[in-house]
Amino acid sequence: MDRSATFRPAPGSSPSGGRATRWLLRACLLLILAGTVPSMTTAQTVLLPEQTLARLVVATPDAPPVDIYLDDRLLLGAAAAGSVTDYLPIETGEHQVQVVPAGGDLLRQVLVSAVVQFEPDVLQLITVQNYLNAITVTAYPQDVATFDDQGYARLRMIHLVPDANAFGLVGSGGDELFEGILPLTASPYIDIQAGGQTVTVLPEREQTVPPLPTVLTLLPSVDYDLIVTGQVRDNSITVRLLATATSQPCGEFLGIGGPESGCLRFVNASPEIPVVDLYAGEEPSLVATGLAFGIVSPVISIPTGDIEVRIVPAGASPDDALASASVFTEDGAGLLLVGSGRADRAVLEDYADLRQPLGGDQARVTVIHQANGTGMLDISANGLPVVQAMLESEESAARLIPAGDYVFGATVNPDGTQVVLAPSTRLEAGMSYQIVIAGDIDQTVIVIVAGLPVPYSASPDPP
Repeated sequence: MDRSATFRPAPGSSPSGGRATRWLLRACLLLILAGTVPSMTTAQTVLLPEQTLARLVVATPDAPPVDIYLDDRLLLGAAAAGSVTDYLPIETGEHQVQVVPAGGDLLRQVLVSAVVQFEPDVLQLITVQNYLNAITVTAYPQDVATFDDQGYARLRMIHLVPDANAFGLVGSGGDELFEGILPLTASPYIDIQAGGQTVTVLPEREQTVPPLPTVLTLLPSVDYDLIVTGQVRDNSITVRLLATATSQPCGEFLGIGGPESGCLRFVNASPEIPVVDLYAGEEPSLVATGLAFGIVSPVISIPTGDIEVRIVPAGASPDDALASASVFTEDGAGLLLVGSGRADRAVLEDYADLRQPLGGDQARVTVIHQANGTGMLDISANGLPVVQAMLESEESAARLIPAGDYVFGATVNPDGTQVVLAPSTRLEAGMSYQIVIAGDIDQTVIVIVAGLPVPYSASPDPP
């Protein structure tokens, strides 16, 4: 049979926010690159198309093992009922999802076909659900927004048992968490105290389903889906907890501050600026010292909102600032503060890190052009284009790149004169990188790679 449908968001599944768990990379990777090495060309482009993340759940209890295709490309092979994938990177836009029996013909044996819209800032659970004679593909968007309250997790229940009545969910103390969740729908999200507790899935109305207690260990600032699969007729109902990283305040995520804390790093991008110390706050506090050209400071916890920052010659009074600026951190964002220009007219500019969750083998890169006197530049990685025609002081859009070893270079646009070609460096999965082209055409130009960990979704189950 061939059932075609246009995607509609699942009932009760709209997230309260979204931007995009093995995700606690606890250190900041700070690398300075300079010199000349041979370039490498291994592919037509190093950049990945704009992507989002999706996880597949097979919840059709009477179906044989199935293959799931995305636009004729196999996503998941021979998946039995109850299968759950890791997060898969999927190019944003509208795609056709098709399900066939394992090894089946995509032209003649399609069980169901649906069009699904994948948005750049929305993570989704894609379920194959209901009995085989009424099989559907449904998308449940996930809420990965920043938490307002420290110490809480976010929880919803997805009822995927097609022959059951409505389910409810009761907490450890007997408090009703959800009620009246119909088959093949999702509850709204609730914030729930993190920690260990036992919840019980309770059938509503008379039916031959006993209460289903489940022990949960909930981490703070994590999004959880409690999915109930199987069928009543053969007593195969299973409760499973899936965890998803959320966009968290930077300071809280790195363990250097609370839910109102952002992160600040400083890079000295000008050979004209002497070794400096960094001060922050209305009453200036020394937060980093000895920052020479090409050096990136440690990650510094700063409060959300406006904060005054200044750089002074090393050892000097904060009143002797070479440059100062007011920076703003929104929702605990990470900022990279770049010092450029000449010592007598130094400039501080701030650039925000993106904190949306990553998955698979992905890193995120943004390029910042702060090389004085070089004019318009083309930036490459492994000899292949990353950004073209960048003006001085310009920042590129963030793009995804596969984790791996890269040689970054810059050439003048349009004549192709090489300005810098840096040694190879490794970009790790789950990191957001800001690539700074720094220096002065009359002295030296270098490449500085400043990395910051971001929430990373890679495992179908919580730790």
